Amino acid sequence: MTIDNDFVWRGETEKEFQALSEVLQLKSLLQKHVEALGFDAFAFFGSASGAFYPTAYFSL
Repeated sequence: MTIDNDFVWRGETEKEFQALSEVLQLKSLLQKHVEALGFDAFAFFGSASGAFYPTAYFSL
């Protein structure tokens, strides 16, 4: 299964795949709002276990 061009899902269940899809959709929406506020970038970095940690970079 693939979520987008840059990510190939290697998880165990459809439920996990759906949850990750929702996280990535929220990330995309949040990134658009953050960029609209004038920040340079907003990225989520995940571990191999699928846990995602938000990290924001701001232009000052």
